[in-house]
Amino acid sequence: MGIQDMHAYSVTPPNVSASESNLRDPRDAPCFMIGMPHMDGQGLSLSWLLRESGHLHWMSVAEFAGRPPHGLRDLQGNRVLPAVVAGTVAGRPGAFGEDDVVELKLVQRPSPLNGWRSVTEIGSTCGARLTVELVTVFAIRSGTSNRSLELACMAPEFLSERGTMTSRRTDQIRRMGSKERRAVGEADTEQPARSILVSSHLHFNGAGLGCFAGMHDYFVASEEVGLRAEPGFPQVESRRVHYFENIDAGDTLDIFTRSETRLVEGETCLVMTSHARRRTDGFVVAVCESVYGR
Repeated sequence: MGIQDMHAYSVTPPNVSASESNLRDPRDAPCFMIGMPHMDGQGLSLSWLLRESGHLHWMSVAEFAGRPPHGLRDLQGNRVLPAVVAGTVAGRPGAFGEDDVVELKLVQRPSPLNGWRSVTEIGSTCGARLTVELVTVFAIRSGTSNRSLELACMAPEFLSERGTMTSRRTDQIRRMGSKERRAVGEADTEQPARSILVSSHLHFNGAGLGCFAGMHDYFVASEEVGLRAEPGFPQVESRRVHYFENIDAGDTLDIFTRSETRLVEGETCLVMTSHARRRTDGFVVAVCESVYGR
């Protein structure tokens, strides 16, 4: 079963001890001044923001379960790993500047009712704002390879809702991902815009999986090639990535990107569509759509 098919998931109902329940509340909204660690050449670093949003998301899931993140287990006692299946960023990172005072907060907590979708916002006192949506599933390894991730066997009270009012946005995101994956096809005739040799040191998270924020970075690197030919669209306004499988160290990812100008909400924008294909087996592990404005 592919990661894209993982939609029924939960965690074992725990008997929560005092030590296990002492988790930081991810709804705490700290204000802080951003500087070099939070920024890149385009403004606020979306890679940093995605990682922070993923941390808030998974901490919220752990709080829901009443266990620390490393203590999440399925019904067979396997460790449950976080697997992001979709991530969306909306807003202009270039609106943020060095020394801005910002607030980062989780405004919608992931839960079974909303299909395990979270919404995180970061806003500055100058009025800049970015929003991140993440949709996750709970996965386990069935072998030594990251390609062996599969759906964990979970308790029914944590099953993800489908086809309800509260899960409507998550259902929509999943449908978009499925449609865009089908549109890619089974082979590419052109040369990749970028190729990435995957390193566990550079590209993996603490659970030993390819980091979803890293995939975002691969797509950005590929888009930069096309942006050189379209200098009139300097600002990214949104990016949506769908993830279908994971990657192993030593894999090579070939990134293919196409661009076209299109009207988006009445404005002429540059829309870039990309996909990442594992060179070893040709499998498309992720797709991306980015919108650049003037």
